[in-house]
Amino acid sequence: MKGVLIYNGFLESTKFKEIHSLYVQEAIGLGLKLECLGTDKIYNNKQFIQQLVRQYDFGLFLDKDILLAKHLEEYGLKLFNCAQVIEICDNKALTQQVLEPYGIKMPKTVVAPLIFENTKYIDNWIESLENYLSYPIVVKESFGSFGEQVYIATDREQLTQLRKKIIYKPHIYQQFISSSFGRDLRINVIGDKVVASMLRTSNDFRANISLGGKMEPFTPENSYIELAIQVAKILKSDFIGVDILFDKEPILCEVNSNAHIISIQQCCGINIAKLILKHIIDKICKISYSNEEDF
Repeated sequence: MKGVLIYNGFLESTKFKEIHSLYVQEAIGLGLKLECLGTDKIYNNKQFIQQLVRQYDFGLFLDKDILLAKHLEEYGLKLFNCAQVIEICDNKALTQQVLEPYGIKMPKTVVAPLIFENTKYIDNWIESLENYLSYPIVVKESFGSFGEQVYIATDREQLTQLRKKIIYKPHIYQQFISSSFGRDLRINVIGDKVVASMLRTSNDFRANISLGGKMEPFTPENSYIELAIQVAKILKSDFIGVDILFDKEPILCEVNSNAHIISIQQCCGINIAKLILKHIIDKICKISYSNEEDF
């Protein structure tokens, strides 16, 4: 079985290379041939995509290029995760709107309206926003990673300044969950099964490890496990990292379709890369067996 690990070739770093190498090493041990291919080497047109798809049995898609992912799927390459899961998880506003109808507990959220650049806007709804959420208000750009595009406003002046900064970008406003200040729970789910979980803590209102947060293994209550699995099943994901806030009941914060695996492996001693690849093998084999039965 031969697969391709697709990553953003314009965003190379030691951290990403370490993740890619880990997958390749684990693939060898499982009898897989896994090749790494950066998006800077991919030409998103029909001819190139068709040739690429013919070479591989599956793709481990670790980028967020939705158009590329969909194009690969259209020509028959099975992706892990699929384009739809990546698209939903990458967009915080879309995540909220997809999961909300299923009764998933999340912070109260307001999705900012679309405002085109070079157009005038009047902040005539900021008072309604304040009344609905009350301060402090969490402000998040819809697209962002590692907590770097997440802000907090403690009063109208700060909120106004933040709006000026990101008004033309897709973003959301959320209720601040004070009971979970500086701490959250990361649960990794593979194939609808929880495989690892860690507590993240920080002096900042964001608990991201990349922002200096600390981590430790953590055994969550069943309600937190059930929430993570429910989210995975709704999204039909192959593997996700589910971030949950602490309150009287678990509150979903965010979902990551290609959560970075190094930190949680170091924290919990669980080989996430190996488990993901095993899941892929099992799923590909089931698909092949199903196709054989159809003949």
